[in-house]
Amino acid sequence: MPIVRSNFGERVPDKQQRTAAQLKQEQVKLGKQLQRAEAEHGGKNLTQLAEEAHKAKMLLDKASADIHTVQQTSVKEKEAFTERSKFLTKEAKTKGKQAASDFNARLSRKGHAGSLDFDHGAETLSLSVTRNSSDQQSSSTTDARNLSGGERSFTTLAFELAMWEFCATPFRVLDEFDVFMDDTYRKQAVDTLMELCDTQPHRQFLFITPQDMHPFLAKRKGSMPQITKMRDVRPE
Repeated sequence: MPIVRSNFGERVPDKQQRTAAQLKQEQVKLGKQLQRAEAEHGGKNLTQLAEEAHKAKMLLDKASADIHTVQQTSVKEKEAFTERSKFLTKEAKTKGKQAASDFNARLSRKGHAGSLDFDHGAETLSLSVTRNSSDQQSSSTTDARNLSGGERSFTTLAFELAMWEFCATPFRVLDEFDVFMDDTYRKQAVDTLMELCDTQPHRQFLFITPQDMHPFLAKRKGSMPQITKMRDVRPE
């Protein structure tokens, strides 16, 4: 009947041909089972559990997508790190060779020879200096204490200028670069510094020395540096 159908839905055929009493007994039994199942799940019915399962599935899918993104990012970061590590190793070796070449070239202006040994793994640096590079019998030293004062100062200057190439700073300063140098070494040091200034006009250099630089700049062909002389210190 339409009213029954609207209230209870379509007729469901019972293959077991149970009576109304048997169906009511089965209904009571299933109701108790449903109550026990809901009690085991926090008193939530099937609809509520389905909603929670749906929300949990959405969170799981989002977390899985995030994990996949992190894993992909990790792979790319490792690849980038490997490339950067290779580039750093290559650049370190190249810069080390460049610094060693510059160091030897500047020492050769005084007839000396020198080498720089970079151990990038141990993060150490050692240098050796040969006083007279044209003398095959001349021995080299790795101890600065075996050099004279002028030799040690000029070697230090050559080393500093070689290492400067690693620093892209707009200002460069040397304090008392000519300490312990005689006039021969001092003249060579000043010429070296002035040539450096001429080749790097985009940088500003500041050299501090207690010596009078005018005699060493008198025959300079390039632009003259600005010389600022401080007043002599007077006792109070």
